[in-house]
Amino acid sequence: MNKEIYYFSSTGNSQQIASLIAQNIDAEVLPMSSHLGTNTNASTIGLIFPSFFGTTPLIVSNFIDQLKINYPKPYIFAVVCYGGYCGNPLAKAKYLLEAHGLKLNYGFTIPSVENYILDFSFKLEEIPELLYTAQKKAVLAAQAISEKTNNENTINDLTTDDLAGDKEYLEICQRDDLFYVKDSCNSCSLCVKLCPMKNLE
Repeated sequence: MNKEIYYFSSTGNSQQIASLIAQNIDAEVLPMSSHLGTNTNASTIGLIFPSFFGTTPLIVSNFIDQLKINYPKPYIFAVVCYGGYCGNPLAKAKYLLEAHGLKLNYGFTIPSVENYILDFSFKLEEIPELLYTAQKKAVLAAQAISEKTNNENTINDLTTDDLAGDKEYLEICQRDDLFYVKDSCNSCSLCVKLCPMKNLE
């Protein structure tokens, strides 16, 4: 029975978690950004992504909507990484899957390093401990996944507050012109290379 993990990661936190879980359950790791509309025969499917403003990133919602699964009753899990605020992205993932007759069998959240610097701040000395704790939680999640743990009844349904948060997030997605580069940029182009959506040039 083959296992596939699809991930979306802006800065690497979710990608690291996806790789760690994949190592522990012997799964293939694939980026959502280059697998929209995927047709899969996997029996175990993982979705790993960050929380964006308390909900699923737009690409994750689109990925789930377009995902085609051929295996009958696959085991589907989702792991959400978050910094200062998690919100209810598991409920959104559950809702999107149910719209296609699928179940989210297992959901797990992992606190990690907050990297949306416009809203949150962090101390550099705290990062190693945060990453270490995130890795330990990823191993715990992998153990539960390998045992096909089912906690779907503990995953909340979407609320009106969640839907309002979704609307706010979609509005924020239209404000990318507010981001700019100052003269202090050294033009290393690292952000261009790392952006999974190729939004930078």
